[in-house]
Amino acid sequence: MARGYRLVLPPPWRRINLLTDLEPQVDEIVERGARLIPKEISPDQAGPLKRQMRARLLTQVVDARERGGLDFYFTDGEQHGFAYNATFVVSGLVTSTLDAADVADALTEQFRRGADPVEIRDVLWARREFTETGEMTPDGKEPVAARRVDYMTAVPDDPRRWIMVTFSTIADGDPEGRLSALVVQLFDAMMTTWSWTSEPTG
Repeated sequence: MARGYRLVLPPPWRRINLLTDLEPQVDEIVERGARLIPKEISPDQAGPLKRQMRARLLTQVVDARERGGLDFYFTDGEQHGFAYNATFVVSGLVTSTLDAADVADALTEQFRRGADPVEIRDVLWARREFTETGEMTPDGKEPVAARRVDYMTAVPDDPRRWIMVTFSTIADGDPEGRLSALVVQLFDAMMTTWSWTSEPTG
């Protein structure tokens, strides 16, 4: 029976395990990121930057865990000269008792709503891609539009357990642009490496 999963993560992607203590993981990431702060920036300036970085990342991962997240993935740095500005969350959901027919009906409903069927290593997933606009910020700033991709499927051999993978990127600020499309393609390529394991994801 599948109890975990594996993904091949190319750089600059990193993972935070949402089922363990979050603060040490966030602190390690912030300290490593702080090494990239230009040396000409004084400690008085670098301190607030680190605190802002820590608060922003901790808010993201706490929110993801509260929404049922198991793992939080984010891009840490640049690749090929550009920043991805992307994240995705793997979440788990336990439903009432379902059988294989119920799973097929649930996926069919997702397809009816506009999702596409995607097969990854003999498991059928529902994939939905759309543009999402966030809410207006308290200080009146315009919401940032993002390109979002959701994957959803039932865990093999246990139809009560479902997995949702929620991806989002702002890329260069244009959710319909070429860079956003490229980052989505890279994420889709990562999803093709998804494999189920008999051991919990560590």
